[in-house]
Amino acid sequence: MVKTAIDYDEGPIALRFPRGNGYGVPMDEELHTIPIGTWEVLQEGEDATILTFGPTIPMAFSAAEQLKSQGKNVAIVNARFIKPMDTNLLDELFSKGKPIITIEEAVLAGGFGSGVMEYAEQVGHTGTIFERIGIPDDYIEHGSVDKLLVEIHMTPDHVAEVTAAAIQQAAERARV
Repeated sequence: MVKTAIDYDEGPIALRFPRGNGYGVPMDEELHTIPIGTWEVLQEGEDATILTFGPTIPMAFSAAEQLKSQGKNVAIVNARFIKPMDTNLLDELFSKGKPIITIEEAVLAGGFGSGVMEYAEQVGHTGTIFERIGIPDDYIEHGSVDKLLVEIHMTPDHVAEVTAAAIQQAAERARV
């Protein structure tokens, strides 16, 4: 991402670094530029898709493992560019009609999940079940990040619960 930002000269670009410890990924032998606005499918799955980025990716994988033990297969997408969004991938996901869950370690109001839903509305897509998980637009007490995430229900258990309920809702809709 740093190489992509350095190579970009068509206008401003912002790069967000996580607080605390970041999660490591294997380094490529040679650095390459990532096409701007493209997302990365980290795990395939046919029952629902979790769109997330940065520090919430491990939360998504943990929730997906819980769901797998229940016989549910969930795709995980690294939405590594918030703007511009990967509208090609979004269109493909919308066409499948499976639930989409967004996770963001940011305020939900006007955030990433809202942007995904706004795009769906712009293109006239109304069939997908959406769930957004993130920070409520309320005052959050001071405390450790781990404690606060539990307090606002941003845990793998909650993600698994919300995703399972969305999958169930989609199945009920399909039966009707």
